[in-house]
Amino acid sequence: MDVAYCALTGMPDYLQEEYSPQSFISDYINRRVSDEGLHWWLCPDRAYEPEVAHQMLYEVCRIFERRNADNLKNLVQMLLADKHSSITFNSYIDVLDHMHKNDNEEDVQMPYGRLVAITAFAGLVALRLAKENLQQTISDIAVYTARYIERGIRKQWPVLHRSWDGFVKLAKGIIRRQKAADDNEERFWGAQKTLIYGAAAVAVFVGIGFWSMRLFR
Repeated sequence: MDVAYCALTGMPDYLQEEYSPQSFISDYINRRVSDEGLHWWLCPDRAYEPEVAHQMLYEVCRIFERRNADNLKNLVQMLLADKHSSITFNSYIDVLDHMHKNDNEEDVQMPYGRLVAITAFAGLVALRLAKENLQQTISDIAVYTARYIERGIRKQWPVLHRSWDGFVKLAKGIIRRQKAADDNEERFWGAQKTLIYGAAAVAVFVGIGFWSMRLFR
């Protein structure tokens, strides 16, 4: 669905059924679990084919996860510390309420960065649950996360003129910059590898020369 369609209908994209938070969260959790060769057997069937925004959210969440791996891991461990108690909506929301909030915004907020942080966190929680085959709990996490995100979107996005189209534009920039950073890092390590191999080759030839000199003197 594009901007022209939204302009034609007069309805913001985040109110369209194709862009429901449940579809985004279910899609991300299912893909994140599948990335590790696991399955979420209770994943709801798709009512619509994924939009570009679904792919952008997936890619940006994976970038966020790599950059914040330790912090996210600690949050997951904190949430799942007590294996004998179930994860309730309130206990889960208590964790989300302290994640990635902007100081200059109200209590109920859903900036793009926070949307990404919460989705990435939900994916890691689901991954941990999938390893223990807690299928129903994964479904609970998907519902809790979607409800929480939907509340923030409906309350804040109309006021601050946010949209999934705006998110896609921002996400494309993040992905482009990350790819450039990855390419630079790859070139850097490629250069270091060449230097290491070069130094190793020099050391080998010096060693061979020294050994030859001793043998044939």
